[in-house]
Amino acid sequence: MTPNGCIEIEYTEADNGFFPELVRLVISMSAIGIGFELHKTGIVKPYGPGQPMVLEGKQGVSGLEIHFFPAPLYGRLLSPTGRQPRFIRIIKKQVSKSPAEHPIKLGNVQLMMARLAGDAFVSYYERHVDVVESIWGKEKNGNWPSEWDFGWAMRNACAHNGLISIRRKDHPGVIWKNLKYGYADNDRQVLFDEITGVELILLMEEMDVKLRQTVGSGVPPKCAKLRP
Repeated sequence: MTPNGCIEIEYTEADNGFFPELVRLVISMSAIGIGFELHKTGIVKPYGPGQPMVLEGKQGVSGLEIHFFPAPLYGRLLSPTGRQPRFIRIIKKQVSKSPAEHPIKLGNVQLMMARLAGDAFVSYYERHVDVVESIWGKEKNGNWPSEWDFGWAMRNACAHNGLISIRRKDHPGVIWKNLKYGYADNDRQVLFDEITGVELILLMEEMDVKLRQTVGSGVPPKCAKLRP
């Protein structure tokens, strides 16, 4: 934890199953940010070593914003040897009330970012669901950990244009933080309205911790390894 109460984290491929998805997500989002800035100002500079790209979460859900630092990723990917990123450094902090000084923080742009995060989330989920089912059975059996059960609902929402899709009338519903969804919430718009890219990243983190606590450290067996 930094002196001002922020939490600084480094994600790596060895310790975080969602690392390949997060690398692709950060590169994609930062490139979009550069494009918007270029269009707005006609001038764009490379990301500096300490220059963050900020995603803002929902005040009433995570209450956090995540600061990513794309420069080291670009540096490795664009090096003569084309090296793959080894880590991603982020800072988690309470959502600030500062104005949207950069186009990437505008609401409609943040919606685009949430959908990109949704694509990353679905990729992580699908790469690991076979291992989850080998441990806890099918989701319909009702034995999944709450993090993965909520992840199942978010995976369905991401695949249905951001809408809740729980089709079994007898489904007990899913809960994460202060969010709860069930059959009665079908077709409710949740992506970005109630869940942003920040919440999806935090949920992936919790899902991955639960899975690794169960199967041990390292990449879980049977999980397909993707390159960033």
